[in-house]
Amino acid sequence: MFWHIFKYRLKTILHSKEEVFWILIFPIALGSCFYAAFSNIMTSAEAFSTIDVAVVYEDKSADTYFAGFMAVATNGDDAYLNVVTNDSKEAVTLLENDEITGIIYLKDGIPRVTFNSKGLYQTILKEVMNEYVQAVKTGERIQIKNHVVQKKFGSNNLDPFTDYYYSLIAMVCMFSAFSGQSCIENIKANLSKQGLRKSLAPVGKMTLILGDFFASLLMMSLSDLIIIIYLNYILKVNLGKDILLITVTAIIGTVIGLCNGMFIGAIPKLSQEIKSGLNTVWSLLLSFLSGLMVGGIKYDIEKVAPIVNRLNPSTQITNALYSLNVYDDYSKFLNCIGTLCIMSVILIFVCYLIIRRERYADL
Repeated sequence: MFWHIFKYRLKTILHSKEEVFWILIFPIALGSCFYAAFSNIMTSAEAFSTIDVAVVYEDKSADTYFAGFMAVATNGDDAYLNVVTNDSKEAVTLLENDEITGIIYLKDGIPRVTFNSKGLYQTILKEVMNEYVQAVKTGERIQIKNHVVQKKFGSNNLDPFTDYYYSLIAMVCMFSAFSGQSCIENIKANLSKQGLRKSLAPVGKMTLILGDFFASLLMMSLSDLIIIIYLNYILKVNLGKDILLITVTAIIGTVIGLCNGMFIGAIPKLSQEIKSGLNTVWSLLLSFLSGLMVGGIKYDIEKVAPIVNRLNPSTQITNALYSLNVYDDYSKFLNCIGTLCIMSVILIFVCYLIIRRERYADL
């Protein structure tokens, strides 16, 4: 019976124009838009010149790691930072006159960047500082020095737009929620004809759930693979060297996306329209908080409410992908994957408890 349910669910997904649009057509279109926009920006970056900045120390405590980082960033012909002044008042004046790109305020070893306008160099400076902060937060303070020495600006590891593509992959995973919602609707007698027939069949609820779940997971995983191939091999976006682990991350992200949708689909006393709206809003909100619309927003969230990043599966996906690209070890990657797996188990268990307890007065 499991394989019958599995096969039937595959056919249902292939005939659902809405699901095919959200999990395949829309991400490809959005990825193409990203590529068109970012490639123009990066083309202009080929004529990159050193960024003039001011560094203001807000406390007297010395920070060896930041000093080492700046020593590398401002050294040699390939230096991409030039410290114009360390004086606070002079820095403000220079910034107001657009004579420097930004001011880096350092307090307790953590840099905070202030800009007077938005542009390519401001984006580059912000992303470089974000990378430094993340490296410090994860205990990889020494690696960032080697990272800057070995790579010039314009190398893929310093591409300030890579996070947008990681967020795009995370969004595809989150959009699996629509398929997860359909899984539940197809086994609830009060929501669909398929659910009515399945409720009358002598099959356990867990078999019904798992049959639909794994069929959806197979189709969503194929969608993930197509998106990754399209980005990495057709658009030539460098997502990282380990494509296998990138794909594994996307598949695990799809699992949490499906579980999110199944959980929302299992909520009683809500119409299908409301649940679809919740799935849309929730998926887009998680994607927004991970940096899909505003680059670097997750770093700002980390400063004021780190618990949001820990509980946001989209951020965990982007962090896992980022760690594969930047760090030499897999500790941070495994931590993100473990978090996603725990979330998935909790959600699908709660979903099962809700479905199992439902009873109908008549069918």
